[in-house]
Amino acid sequence: TNISIPVDICGTTELVDTTICEGQCYQEEPNYVLADNWPEQKICSGEWSYEVKYTERCPRGFSYPVARKCECTVCNANTDCGTWPGYIPSCL
Repeated sequence: TNISIPVDICGTTELVDTTICEGQCYQEEPNYVLADNWPEQKICSGEWSYEVKYTERCPRGFSYPVARKCECTVCNANTDCGTWPGYIPSCL
């Protein structure tokens, strides 16, 4: 997905256009609770790199993240991928 992020540099705020990984991945959960054999949960993740941009108002460049390749991958330890602990009485 294309987004604009604000970057504060040299006393001004610049909007930088970049890309992020966004979306939902297909997931099936069993209709029973089995503590030791949960299915692997997948998240939308990707490969990132950083680009450097220079502006007319500031001689210093700044780096910003850019998503290069997005895909559904198995959840890792750095991401909160637990199941929803709350109760939802009906469809939202």
